[in-house]
Amino acid sequence: MPSGRKKIAMNNKAKDPKLLYLYCVTSDKPDVNKTAEGIDNPFHINFNDLYAVVSYVSSDDFSHEHFEKKILDLAWLEKKALFHNKIINSIMNGNNISALVPFKFATVFFDEESLNSFLNKYYDALKTNLDFLKNKEEWGAKIYYDKNLLKNDLLENDPEIKEIEIKINVSTPGKAFFMKKKKLELLENLLHENLLSSFKCNLKLIY
Repeated sequence: MPSGRKKIAMNNKAKDPKLLYLYCVTSDKPDVNKTAEGIDNPFHINFNDLYAVVSYVSSDDFSHEHFEKKILDLAWLEKKALFHNKIINSIMNGNNISALVPFKFATVFFDEESLNSFLNKYYDALKTNLDFLKNKEEWGAKIYYDKNLLKNDLLENDPEIKEIEIKINVSTPGKAFFMKKKKLELLENLLHENLLSSFKCNLKLIY
């Protein structure tokens, strides 16, 4: 399910064209904070049993052609990005919100019709994610490891690597050169596989 920024067609006839800025989607009716500064007051749009938290923003800021220039202004970018996170955190911390799907900074739509079309297209994926996230908290986890220790253990104990070592010792210099490259590639793949396996085991412990 894409969550990036949408390119928007502009309505040149409008004196002050507005776009719909999407912060997040939830299956619970959100308590929207209407006091934040920087962008028009956020509100929610109901689609079936989903609620999209949005606000109207100026196309002079968030249309594709203007946004590419605006993000070069670091002060502007910081202000808008902080506001984006503030709205999502405000909704997330609401007492009646069991789960939400946040969207990337500057995800905008031409109008409510195009937003509804998006919600309709990805309705099943949104529901699946919301059901999975329901009543869960977001945690961060870091896993540290000694790469050299793991590498040495593989070099000493992995049967595939030991087999290649034997072939290297009895090969001609030319063949041994390619066998050594094969050994290094195998070692990197095994390191990756072992780290992935370790990460999954740690995730199971967390859950």
